[in-house]
Amino acid sequence: MDSTRQDFEQRCMRVGRMRKRLSDGYITEIGSDGLIRCRPRPRRPSYRAPWRGLFLSVITIICIKGALIAHLGMSDYTTRVERLERGTTIDRVGAVLMHPEPLSLGIAKKLGPFL
Repeated sequence: MDSTRQDFEQRCMRVGRMRKRLSDGYITEIGSDGLIRCRPRPRRPSYRAPWRGLFLSVITIICIKGALIAHLGMSDYTTRVERLERGTTIDRVGAVLMHPEPLSLGIAKKLGPFL
């Protein structure tokens, strides 16, 4: 291959790599010479804790517990949780998660008239 063609191929590869990096977002800057340059946006760490999903899961579980308490009544709900406590290991874990706490009791009190 002649040097002109090789130089052209290298420039095309450089442009392709830059386009790929800029596809995730870019920041434009105007240099001191007036030339507009684009540089890739800084990447965030690949692992971010799923705080929003975790928070929504906890809120959903608490609301479901409140609805169950309102629907079944506190005595029946407590009986079912006690039955879970006497079960297998997985049942006992479920019983720990399903123990009524003040927030789910408050939700049950608000939902009671509607169920």
